Amino acid sequence: MKILIVSVNAGAGHTTAMQSLLLSLQRFAPEVNVAHFTSPNRALEHIHRLAYTKGAYLYNAFYKATAHSTTLRKAYFGVTYPSIRSFYSELAPLLGEYDAVISTHFMQTYALLKARYTLG
Repeated sequence: MKILIVSVNAGAGHTTAMQSLLLSLQRFAPEVNVAHFTSPNRALEHIHRLAYTKGAYLYNAFYKATAHSTTLRKAYFGVTYPSIRSFYSELAPLLGEYDAVISTHFMQTYALLKARYTLG
């Protein structure tokens, strides 16, 4: 079995989760061929740092509100769509090479789901 773990630099937690999964699979499932991929897209890293250093309360409130408002959720995905499109371009060519892909960031997960739907 071949597994790919993907992540993005948007706070240290996403890449730490990827590394933890990678090391765990290597240690406890040595028969699994596991690889990792960190997106070269750096836009989220800068946005994340800005949101959490300059407006953490506002960002958290907005993010929580998207769970209850279709309009806010659409606005959020509208703003983040360029990153999602970038992730799609990076990840779609890799899908056929792996039996499973694990994502540590929801935008990459969304891009993977779009790719799976589009590519069948």
